[in-house]
Amino acid sequence: MKRRPPPLTTRQADLAQTLHEALRLHRLGILDHAEQHYRAVLAVRPHHFDAQHLLGVLCLQLGRTDEALVLIRAALKLNPRSTVALSNFGLALRKAGRSQEALASFGKALAITPGDPELLANSGSVLLELGRPEEALASYDRAIATLPGNAGLHNDRGNTLHKLGRYEEALVSYNKALEIQPNHYEALNNRGNVLAELGFIDKALDSYEESNRIAPGNADIFNNRGNVLRKLERHQEALALYQRALSINPDHPVALYNCGAAQLALNRPEEALPPLQKALRIRPDYGDVHVALATTFLALRRPDKALESVNLALQTKPGDADVLNKRGIALEDLNRPEEALADYDKALAIKPDFAAALHNRGNALKSLKRPDEALISYKRAIAIQPDDIKTLTSLVFLQSQNCEWNDLDSIRRSVLLSLQLATFDSSPFPVLSMFDDPVVQRDASKQYVQKCKIQAGPPLWRAHSQRLKIRLAYLSADFKAHAVSYLIPELIELHDRSKFDVYGFFVGQNDGSPTARRLERAFDEFVEASALSDLSLAQRISDADVDILIDLGGHTKDSRILALSHRPAPIQVTYLGYPATTGASFIDYAIVDSYVVPQTFAEYFTENLAYLPDCFQCNDRRRRISEAVPIRSECGLPSDAFVFCSVNNGFKLNPQVFDVWARILLA
Repeated sequence: MKRRPPPLTTRQADLAQTLHEALRLHRLGILDHAEQHYRAVLAVRPHHFDAQHLLGVLCLQLGRTDEALVLIRAALKLNPRSTVALSNFGLALRKAGRSQEALASFGKALAITPGDPELLANSGSVLLELGRPEEALASYDRAIATLPGNAGLHNDRGNTLHKLGRYEEALVSYNKALEIQPNHYEALNNRGNVLAELGFIDKALDSYEESNRIAPGNADIFNNRGNVLRKLERHQEALALYQRALSINPDHPVALYNCGAAQLALNRPEEALPPLQKALRIRPDYGDVHVALATTFLALRRPDKALESVNLALQTKPGDADVLNKRGIALEDLNRPEEALADYDKALAIKPDFAAALHNRGNALKSLKRPDEALISYKRAIAIQPDDIKTLTSLVFLQSQNCEWNDLDSIRRSVLLSLQLATFDSSPFPVLSMFDDPVVQRDASKQYVQKCKIQAGPPLWRAHSQRLKIRLAYLSADFKAHAVSYLIPELIELHDRSKFDVYGFFVGQNDGSPTARRLERAFDEFVEASALSDLSLAQRISDADVDILIDLGGHTKDSRILALSHRPAPIQVTYLGYPATTGASFIDYAIVDSYVVPQTFAEYFTENLAYLPDCFQCNDRRRRISEAVPIRSECGLPSDAFVFCSVNNGFKLNPQVFDVWARILLA
């Protein structure tokens, strides 16, 4: 015969009543009053299991995760086999970012009640977070076997299949969830995601619309609709949807990441930075955000910060070929091509058909003066992606430098086709040596500028008070030992300082050469600006109240002509370094002569042409010439032969010119 429990004392009855009231208030969502009642119970009985456990659950609901963990852990010491407490402890651990420990807590509960569908579902969620989707799927399948009519479980199973890339099966799971519960807005939203992956864009948008009708104001829905539009390269519309999601939930890390990615696609790295940094404060281990930040810092000319970001990305995405490729780019920008090459090789060991890494590997090998290996890398990239114009132009330019003219005609045909289809997105500089046709040269420049998707706001230049002197500024990456700087110093020195203030904006790397030092002294103000982003550079020029800005680079190496799309000066000119059209609507004039651009060719320039009367190329009469004149034998030349010499890069030759030379030699 069982012994009857002793009757409750008045004090115990009061405790039971207080706990009952706490539960009632808790269920009604009156959490502050419920907390007072739980604490009243614990004040009398500090080791009351239910009060400790349920107060821990309440703290979890209020976002006080650390406190919740302390309370539920204490409750479990009183009753280690409580599956409900083990489950809630797992949820608290998961919220604290301790997924592995959360999985262990759910595992202990499942050892006591092996078929519990809620525990199986929670285990599935954590397994998915831990990157173990196959195990997560098995967990959801076991839960569904016990509870086949639960729409949420079918939705979660669909999410797992989506993660595995099994989109058709995921669609079946979402449809099953909607068959059970037609107004399940999460399943409608997730179904939209897989429909988008399968290419059914209109159906995906319809699914999002239906989800939004059921649950208006849901941030996830706006975020996912934005993703579909971003796939379609409708970045401005996508951005508006991400911003709508963030107006609902300002701390939505995925929407913040997507907002930054859309700004990057619109070539607005300054605006991409704040949402990406905020996403990282919310989720420090968000690998995709670290990668996007690396891209942002590269665009902002801060490769050191890009390297920091990409190294953090590799902590969460070790062995990721795309991240290794990105680190290679950062290292190249830091002038560390050997290390960059090692990263490209690692990326290709993981993903042998990675065309972008092969292209970048070719660039690194070219920097290391290993042109034959670079050509092999470019050719491997083209074998994988035959229509990649950037790699094709890099290949043909390097071949031209080596005077290797094999396959030149087929590559020229590919470039011409890309211009006709408006898919050309490479630097137009190599096109100058590939084609004599001024229409082709103009179209290449125009398309390149357009493909950069310059999203400039209103002009940065502003009217200023009347000055006695005009303020000129020269912009160049070549104020160093370079052909442009061998020509221009005396021109800078000869500007009439009673009429002009002359600024130099240097966007290259200072080599400390005598030429660099002389130029620095020649300008009234010399600004080293290589570390500035395009927008910051434009703002710096605007702040200097420049009247006429003269770009000396055009589309040559390290040029910053695209920064001028922000219109930092009222008059913007191109001169000297790139005697061809820039194709840029924001360049007003090109300074030329009738030899460089005959009058009949003026229609092929997007700029107004300012003709100098004789020769457009200035020169420097003060440049020192060696006093020692070498004899032929010192240069390895025969004493009795006629010597043909062209002191130029090989790419300035072509088969036709070489044929002329050969015929002269034969004669």
